[in-house]
Amino acid sequence: MRVRWNDQAIIKQVLDWGAEGVMIPMIVSASEARRAVAACRYPPKGVRGFSPREASNYFHDLDEYMATANQRMIALIQVEHIDAVDALDEILEVPGVDGILIGPADLSFSLGVGLQFEDKGVQKAIRTTIEKSKKVGVPIGMSWEDTTEGYKKFIDLGLSFLIVGGDYDFMILGGTEMLTKLREATGGR
Repeated sequence: MRVRWNDQAIIKQVLDWGAEGVMIPMIVSASEARRAVAACRYPPKGVRGFSPREASNYFHDLDEYMATANQRMIALIQVEHIDAVDALDEILEVPGVDGILIGPADLSFSLGVGLQFEDKGVQKAIRTTIEKSKKVGVPIGMSWEDTTEGYKKFIDLGLSFLIVGGDYDFMILGGTEMLTKLREATGGR
């Protein structure tokens, strides 16, 4: 689940609800990455507070949940600022960073070329992030435009995963499909 900020209380809440991991936005330093990872794990590996109601089936499966919780949690760090790209070597050294997600829109704004994804500086920052993550074996992903060419370009560069839509995208697609079927069935009424 994507949390709105690198905040221990927010991260704890979504993990207690049962999320198996979090995407943490706007991480720009190793110290911020350490804080995010620590919020995802119980002591002694982290600082996550205890109250996994929904996650442990309202404490009915607590022993099973606690036996594997730290190993199952995923801390996905979002690289969305040029400062994060500049600090990426140190961020990638943080134990428990399970993956990197590039946010090209915010990255482009941080470079002063908002939403100009083909800008040379944006493309260089994306490639640098992919190369450095691959080099140390950290899975790397990105959200990108929904074109076959766009997907292929970055898969070929070495992305491990892509964000190909959000819940709102799928609701709109499903709603549009249903409306089209109803219009066909009613002759356009």
